[in-house]
Amino acid sequence: MLEACTNVKVMFDSVVTAAEIINSKKITFTIKEQVPQIMIERSQEINMYLFPPAKGVKINTTCSMTMVVHYPKSDAGEDDEWLDIGIPETNITTIRNDSLHTEAMEGIE
Repeated sequence: MLEACTNVKVMFDSVVTAAEIINSKKITFTIKEQVPQIMIERSQEINMYLFPPAKGVKINTTCSMTMVVHYPKSDAGEDDEWLDIGIPETNITTIRNDSLHTEAMEGIE
């Protein structure tokens, strides 16, 4: 867990339960093997580098901005460039059949 940290870089192989980033800024971390879950809360400028074994991770975000996940395409070679995908910060909630449905609004940041 990183809490109230600024400008930190972390690299690890595997995590048993979850990696947590709380109230932090300018955090970069690299996961080589596996992590079941990443939780990011009230944080900014988070860069996550995921090697192929870590691509099954679930990322939970709350009140956070400027989060980017970097990972190789499934068919990429060792020297191929990685994808850089931002996590949407804006959601749209609608009422359908008397229940709320929330979807990420991509492309508007």
